[in-house]
Amino acid sequence: MLVGELAQKEIPLEICPISNIQTKATGKHHPIEEIYRKRIKVTISPDNSTVSNTNIIEEYKYILENTNLNIKDLMQMNINAIRGAFIPPQKKAELMAKIVDLDKTIEK
Repeated sequence: MLVGELAQKEIPLEICPISNIQTKATGKHHPIEEIYRKRIKVTISPDNSTVSNTNIIEEYKYILENTNLNIKDLMQMNINAIRGAFIPPQKKAELMAKIVDLDKTIEK
């Protein structure tokens, strides 16, 4: 099944919840939480902000207000994005360090 293969091969899915809802691709409730809970490597994007009239902060806000996901889940989604990015390993390490630092700040 596709879901199992996505999880097993750790293939990231870039998800744009607000755009998906606006275009009626998902209905009124976006299934991001269900997708994420199936261990699929989810990443968040605002899609085309000139068309969708949104930004990454609004996407995070939508997720936090409309699902049971939390800030740690959003951080994991950012880690997923970094791991899946087509950037040099050194840049990935720099970005990961920022996530780790943020996590330490949240823990305090």
